[in-house]
Amino acid sequence: MSILLRYGALTLAFAAPALPGHAQFVGGVFGPGVNDGDRTAELRFGILPENGAGDTAVAARFHYQHALNDTFRLRGVVQGRDTGDGDFDYQLFQGEAQWQIVETTPSGYSSALRFDVTLRDRGSNSVALNWTNQWNLDERWQARAILLTFYGIGDEAFDGVGLQTRTRLTYKLDNGFSVGAINFSSYGNTDAGLGGFNDQNHAIGPMASGKFEGSDWSWWAGALLGLSDGAADEDFQVRLTKSF
Repeated sequence: MSILLRYGALTLAFAAPALPGHAQFVGGVFGPGVNDGDRTAELRFGILPENGAGDTAVAARFHYQHALNDTFRLRGVVQGRDTGDGDFDYQLFQGEAQWQIVETTPSGYSSALRFDVTLRDRGSNSVALNWTNQWNLDERWQARAILLTFYGIGDEAFDGVGLQTRTRLTYKLDNGFSVGAINFSSYGNTDAGLGGFNDQNHAIGPMASGKFEGSDWSWWAGALLGLSDGAADEDFQVRLTKSF
């Protein structure tokens, strides 16, 4: 029970934010850790069973990341989507630079800042500053909480600062797999007003992850179930990751 109470407190403490407009679920509750020499490629698919037209929509994201040392990591992201009409459209490119500002302390806490630049095919380009935190509560339980902030740039830039939070609680099983719960909250932007709960995008759901035995491949699967009127009823994600 104490683990669940601590997770609830973390969720409330970081409850603040996402940009208007719900895209397929391809984001993650990324951690602060940077491992020297890390080179990783990942493919993600987000599935929205019913989009605005009543069709199933799919988004795909590919990213590659490379740690420069045990403190700094760079990542490039390309994302596209099928809106249900048979066409697959390029959406965006995102460049990310992560700086681990707190290595894991004796109490199990670590933290990092991540700076993003996002260039979209349509809509506002943006820059973002994100703060991710992790707590290793014991040998099995782990919690994460992220505050994300966005600022529009370019001709179609939105005013104000967009706000999101993401949280995650996981439990490591005896077989090495992990199960848990994730929460994504998008609050709008400071210029337009953050609105009430149902005007925002709040969702929560289960997740599971693990490694393929004897290989450098791992998998992740999760779902988000809408809590507010501004969120999709359900949104699913699967991903495959390869370490080099």
